[in-house]
Amino acid sequence: MNRHNLRERAVDVLAGESQTLRSFMKPLYTGDRLNREVRKHRRKMLIMYLLVVAFIVAAAVLMVIRGLIGSSPITEVARPKAGEADLSIPVQVDGRFGDESVKGNAQINISPRPLTDEETDEALDKAAETIGNIIPADSEGRRVLTADVKLPETDEETGTGIIWNSSDPVLISNEGHVDVLSLKEKSENVTMTAELTLNGKKRDVELEFTVTKNPEMFRSSISNSIHSVLDSLDENGGDDVVKLPEKLSNGVEVKWEKSDPSNGPALIICGLIILLGIYLSRYVMIRNRVKRYRESVAEDFPYILDKMILLLNSGLTVFSALMKISADCRDKGGDRPLDAEVTAIGERVRETNAPILDEWKAFAGRMESGEMLRFCSILEDSVSKGGEVTGKLERESDNMREMRRKNVQQHIRMVDSKMMLPMMMMMGALVMVTVTPAVFEI
Repeated sequence: MNRHNLRERAVDVLAGESQTLRSFMKPLYTGDRLNREVRKHRRKMLIMYLLVVAFIVAAAVLMVIRGLIGSSPITEVARPKAGEADLSIPVQVDGRFGDESVKGNAQINISPRPLTDEETDEALDKAAETIGNIIPADSEGRRVLTADVKLPETDEETGTGIIWNSSDPVLISNEGHVDVLSLKEKSENVTMTAELTLNGKKRDVELEFTVTKNPEMFRSSISNSIHSVLDSLDENGGDDVVKLPEKLSNGVEVKWEKSDPSNGPALIICGLIILLGIYLSRYVMIRNRVKRYRESVAEDFPYILDKMILLLNSGLTVFSALMKISADCRDKGGDRPLDAEVTAIGERVRETNAPILDEWKAFAGRMESGEMLRFCSILEDSVSKGGEVTGKLERESDNMREMRRKNVQQHIRMVDSKMMLPMMMMMGALVMVTVTPAVFEI
């Protein structure tokens, strides 16, 4: 394989094969225009690749230049204030002694200023106040638990470390798990002691929680009991057989069944869904492009129709008027699809002497436009049978604009209906914001 073939193969891989792209674009373009659009697409893809490569090269050059220029000298570093994060600064170090020198990269790490005793006490006070709000007290001053309590190990704002100790680890563990199955009475109180530590200073904060036989907590307690058993199964590693209990110490009965941990079915289903998605979307982009192209042609076609009416009223024949429109579209040099199509029709008629109405009918068929087909039929009847043509075209123009008006009205109604649900949700939120404060004041 010679160099030219290798280059063409690389372009096919990166920008798409010409034959495949041509088959996708056939509904839109014909003849030389189709070949030009294929080349344009491939050129656009290659330009995108080149831009990305240029960006990478520019970044590499910038890194080299920055390495050659070096960094600005520094003589001091401001230490972070107490409570702020550690400061880390990359630096270049150049050490010299006599004729010898060492140059390299290093990292300066500066820790924040330590808290004073007064600031430490204030931080501990703040952390103790935050801990007191973990479970707010009710009107009677009780902190009643209705679920496992999440006990923080640190106070993020002050950096205070927290160690929890329970007066009854069975009812409430040091991790905050509640076991209502172990209640001997209707309700019991448990004191949780939080040991706060910051800069060598310690402070204890006691919180009293009330555990009641809340039905909502039984499922959580059963689950916690099972997990506790699972954690302790392998404590005696010398046993040849690990016995799975059928009944726990708190009366919970357990049945054990071996489950299949295989994720094969889920993976197969995910693979099938992905394959289906790929299959359904394989022509979506092309269909969307064809749809947008046809919509653009339909949007601009009324201007062609109006110009045709003016040219026929000025005394031109159907052929001369269509060729004049083609020449005007070519001179305009716009990038609208209809201008390009009409220009191409004129060029083919001049170069091959093809019947211009046949070219227009073929174009209307590719666009699947009933309006353009009626336009061609009116002109064909005028050429073959004679008779008045401008009146028919004017009526067609009026009908076309009426259809456009109705389509716009229908689109507006659809937009209104789609906006109804978001507006109702916004109205509901506004009512909630307005009414809620008044309800709490009652």
